[in-house]
Amino acid sequence: MACPPCLRRLARPGPPKASSTRFFRQILAGLTAFVCLVALFFAVLSWRTNTPEQHLNFLVEDHLPGQTHE
Repeated sequence: MACPPCLRRLARPGPPKASSTRFFRQILAGLTAFVCLVALFFAVLSWRTNTPEQHLNFLVEDHLPGQTHE
């Protein structure tokens, strides 16, 4: 037997407590994602600086003198 306010409390439990382990796991996941994005950025930047311009210009055709495309 329980009074109506107690029955309501039992029917609707409160929000779960925030776990410190879960908090640190979320922080670690965020930092890991950030580090991966920074590493990807620097990998693309390194590739871009080590690649000659002629390989990156896909729309311009390079013709040698005296060479025709038919």
